[in-house]
Amino acid sequence: MKRGKKGVSAVVATVLLVLVTFMAIGLIIGFIIPMVKESLGKGKSCFELRDYVTVVESEYTCYNSTHTKLMIERGMEDYEIKGFVVSILSGGESKRYDVEEGSVTGIKMLDGSEIIEIPEPGEARTYVFDTSAEEGVRISIMQKEGSVCQPVFYDVPACLV
Repeated sequence: MKRGKKGVSAVVATVLLVLVTFMAIGLIIGFIIPMVKESLGKGKSCFELRDYVTVVESEYTCYNSTHTKLMIERGMEDYEIKGFVVSILSGGESKRYDVEEGSVTGIKMLDGSEIIEIPEPGEARTYVFDTSAEEGVRISIMQKEGSVCQPVFYDVPACLV
């Protein structure tokens, strides 16, 4: 039997394994769980908003060769939103419009005003865009912090007049 060589006892090895396990659990709780909660929070808010904004089928939702009119309605819930992102599809391309309070680029209100208003909960507003929507529109909700939710596609009929 050789003497002078010492090994780690089974008790010490077990204690070290338990300590390493607790350190790993602490790292998971400290870093990974908050990161996952933040990601899920963003997805959850878009999930809640999925049907919050709709395009109203009316005489105020149509397109012709020079412009598109869209009546956009908000749901009754009082979610805070910054506005909408509208992509108008025509000729195999799309043009993006950020419809925000006060924005003025390529969008007018139905009355001709260039000062854009976002509808209050339960209300609708009609916007006139300087592009024809021959192939339809996609509308996304722009959240208060600026993130944009998944778009919803709508067909737009041709204007009768």
